[in-house]
Amino acid sequence: MKNIFIIKNFFETHFLIILIFTYLTIRLINLTLLPIFNDEAIYLDWGYRAINIKGYLSYPIMHAKPPLLVWIFGLMQKIISDPLQAGRIISVFAGLLTTLGIYKISQTIFGRKVAIIATTIYLINPLFIFYDRQALMESSISAAGVWSFHFFHRLLSEHKVKYSILLGISLGIGYFIKSNSFAFIISVFILGIYYIFRSENIKSKQLINNLFIVLIIFLIVISPLILNQYFWTTLSQNNNYILMPKELIKFPITTWLKNFWITLSISLVYLNPLILLSAIVGIFFLVKERRNGLFLVWCLNGIAVSVLLVKLMSVRYIVSFLPLTTVLAAYALDKIHEKLKLSAVILLSIIPSVILSYFLIFHPLTYFELLDKITIHSQKEEYMTNWTSGYGFEETKGYLENSAKNKMIIVGVRVDEGIPENAVFAYFLNSTNIKPVVFDSLILDNKIFEYDCLKTSIPFYFVSRDGNLTGLNKFFQEEKRFYKPEEKNYIGIHSLKDNCQGKTLELN
Repeated sequence: MKNIFIIKNFFETHFLIILIFTYLTIRLINLTLLPIFNDEAIYLDWGYRAINIKGYLSYPIMHAKPPLLVWIFGLMQKIISDPLQAGRIISVFAGLLTTLGIYKISQTIFGRKVAIIATTIYLINPLFIFYDRQALMESSISAAGVWSFHFFHRLLSEHKVKYSILLGISLGIGYFIKSNSFAFIISVFILGIYYIFRSENIKSKQLINNLFIVLIIFLIVISPLILNQYFWTTLSQNNNYILMPKELIKFPITTWLKNFWITLSISLVYLNPLILLSAIVGIFFLVKERRNGLFLVWCLNGIAVSVLLVKLMSVRYIVSFLPLTTVLAAYALDKIHEKLKLSAVILLSIIPSVILSYFLIFHPLTYFELLDKITIHSQKEEYMTNWTSGYGFEETKGYLENSAKNKMIIVGVRVDEGIPENAVFAYFLNSTNIKPVVFDSLILDNKIFEYDCLKTSIPFYFVSRDGNLTGLNKFFQEEKRFYKPEEKNYIGIHSLKDNCQGKTLELN
């Protein structure tokens, strides 16, 4: 008994240290085992260009993407040479901020036991593990949302200017990373108006002043974005992803119901049924108790905004609004444990997540295959079998590096984005022996087709997506083909034809 007491006391005293260590262990093991994903390749390539090549700082904005995280990816590549590792480590630390935010919020509102349960759920959940290990925006948006709520909650409780400043910074950083974080701004706006009318006259004026400070700080943070001419010229591209006012006033019930069903399906699988059920029970408890309405509305509002505004819901659109559902689930599990003394309920609720997370970290192919058996939202095609999958690129990279061991080579790709095009540039743009170039009939002089052969003084390779050589097939021979799982798609490596006969064009 004494030993158990000592262990329990040590755990409680050093919980935050244990939490951080456990989080980093889970997130960093086999960090790059899952190959580079299509969008990761794009962002990492853009990041390197933005930081290292003059004139490319606004490159992400020109493609209708807020640039902050892309810039950070570029800066991190100055420290860590492997671009994929550099980008994913950024997301790991963004996820750590989310974890600490969940702990802080849970402890403040519901107490330490709920905080421990909530962070444990987040730690071992495969959905959050997955995006905390991807060089994408979702993990950072989660962190911005969680901390925005914390600062907003403190602002309403204590009315201190410092929380107005911190809230403005958090909201600004979120929007500077990805525009879907606008949902958090909507939450602040709606809840702010509610508390202004609910509060006494003096407190109401104070809140108006504080929210005005939030707005000013927010605008200052995003000023490099909104003062950029490309931001306004590309803003309309958001129409491809979200419903515009003219569409919303038609009340697209079918779209909303479809989005709601997809959100429910995703939550059921990725949060796991027991955790989702616990979160729903947590909502019921909070409504019944008529307390912590601010927290409940914030949790549900982000999800609701996504359901109402997104044209077609997906895992990536909803994941950043789910972290605080772990607190709802933890609150319900804690109350059930208190009333029924059923510790097994907590254990049973996390076992499915532990199993899936194990496969995600150590056997990602098995992870996607398992998910594909139970949901159409497994992302198996995107990450495993389709052209967007990074499988085959590591072998392609190795082949090119081996070919360039003792000499310089040129590697051409199409005018396109993703895998393998951006991946080639992300890995080789700063290489001394491998020079990546865009080589595409769309940008070449049509006179090239008057020739039978191409010749270069430096070995020239072309890396294709499924053998697409942009109509330049007659100049190349296939050297290697690296298939993705299930062998539906592949990355091809081609070289200029040997001993080619006919009219020859020498390329400089």
